[in-house]
Parts: sequence; structure tokens; C-alpha cells
Amino acid sequence: MKSILENSRKSDITFWRDGHIDICARVSKALDLKAGDVIDIAIDEGFSHEYYLYARRNGGGRNGRHEATCRAVNGERSRYMRVNSKRLTHFVLHTTGEAEQARVICGEVTEIPMGKAVVIIMKGKKVKG
Repeated sequence: MKSILENSRKSDITFWRDGHIDICARVSKALDLKAGDVIDIAIDEGFSHEYYLYARRNGGGRNGRHEATCRAVNGERSRYMRVNSKRLTHFVLHTTGEAEQARVICGEVTEIPMGKAVVIIMKGKKVKG
């Protein structure tokens, strides 16, 4: 016998080849992301070699245009965020070995030197170190 839903866990973040990134409300709320915030990915190059998504800059009071700026998708009070960053997307697609899109799940909220972050669990065809 074979199960139809082998894995029922939905992805938390989707990275698309064209550079847009969709962040679910759960992750956005955990990081307290708001429209105008800038996200980034940090790499722990130690033994664990983990990846972390964190808010690099808060939207209030920043000047100029920034890559990876969050936009609320369903109105300004929405927690579902969309971000555009070819560099972040290319990194994740390359790391997971995917060509068109990478759907990743996130772990618990943790503190890193840059502040509050969530662990990104990247699984795919191949994982490069």
C-alpha cells in the first residue's frame, strides 16, 4: 500500500527562480516582520552548518531602496509577505539543487548575533556544503 499524502507538512517559505520569495504568516509573525523590513539569510559555518532567516533592517526610518524588502500581500495588516531578491533565491535554489522553485520549512525561533531568527531546513535533490 502507498499513502497519497506521504508528507502533509506545508512549506513555510517558497523561493521562485524569478526572484520572488513568499513567506507564510507563521514565519512572518514569529520574526515580527512588517512591510518595509529587509530580510537576509545567515549561515552558521560551524559544525551544524545551519541556515537562518532574520530581519536585517526594520522598515521604520530607513532611507533609499533595499534588496529583499518585505511587502504585505493581502493588505497592509496582512502577515503574508512577499520579497524580491535574486541573490537570496539563487542561493537557496543552488543549495537545494532545485531549478524552478524551492519550498522550505522553518524550525523554531532562535537568537543569533544578528537578532531573532528562524532555522531554515533546506532539503532537496542535493545539499552542497
